[in-house]
Amino acid sequence: MSNNFYFYNNFEASFILYSLWGQKAPVEAAKHDGKTRDRYNDWDIPYWTPNNQIDDFCRLASSPSQGVAYNSWFDRSYIRLENIAVSYRIPANLLKKTSISNLKISFNIRNAGFWAPKWEFGDPEDEILAQRIYSFGLNLTL
Repeated sequence: MSNNFYFYNNFEASFILYSLWGQKAPVEAAKHDGKTRDRYNDWDIPYWTPNNQIDDFCRLASSPSQGVAYNSWFDRSYIRLENIAVSYRIPANLLKKTSISNLKISFNIRNAGFWAPKWEFGDPEDEILAQRIYSFGLNLTL
C-alpha cells in the first residue's frame, strides 16, 4: 500500500507499507546446527529446563550428524513500514533574488520499522537486524 499526501501547498509526504501474512519458516538459530558453537547462540532462547518444560527449540549442539534431522518452525508473519518520505518545496517568491528557479528539500527513512507479533529473531524477511537508512536530499533547478 502506498499513499501520497500534499498539504499546505508546498509539503508532500508519502509512505509504503507491505505485509506477508501466514508464512512459517525454519529458524537456523533455534536449530543449533554446525553454524553455531556448542552452548552459544545469538538469541536469548528459553530452552527446556525442569522449570520451563517447552519443546519449541532444539537442544544445544543439535545437528543432523547427531541424529537430529528436523527444523524448528515459527510464524514469520509481518507488516513492514518500508519507506517514509517528507519534502518541502521552497516558494518561488522566496527564490526570486537567487539564480535558483526551483528548490525542494526532502527527508527519507528506508526500513522504518515492522510489526511481527510472533517473530523474535531479527528481521522477519531474512533473520538479521536490518539497517534503517536515513537520507536527506536537495533538488534544485538553476
